[in-house]
Amino acid sequence: FPKEMLSCRAVGREITFYSKKQMTDFSIKQVMSMSGQVVEEFQFDFGFVIPGSTNSWEQVIDADVGQVMPAEVLSGNLEVDTYFCVKGVPFASQKYRIFYV
Repeated sequence: FPKEMLSCRAVGREITFYSKKQMTDFSIKQVMSMSGQVVEEFQFDFGFVIPGSTNSWEQVIDADVGQVMPAEVLSGNLEVDTYFCVKGVPFASQKYRIFYV
């Protein structure tokens, strides 16, 4: 990510997914860790997902002005774990590390 985004007052993001099958009690959980320690956790409850549908979830995150860590500290140390769940049980996951340039 460009390090300039850390000076923004808000940042938007979107997750888009396709489901071939119907799901009930579908949710996404994201865990943000810094050097192995959890710093933020988000839970997004979708509920019912229609079979054969493309779905998206959008979020705007307001910055904690004056409390944002510098890019030099965050870059390469911030990890995001995303869990796709049905009835609270993960069936898929994704993990990535964020770098600021």
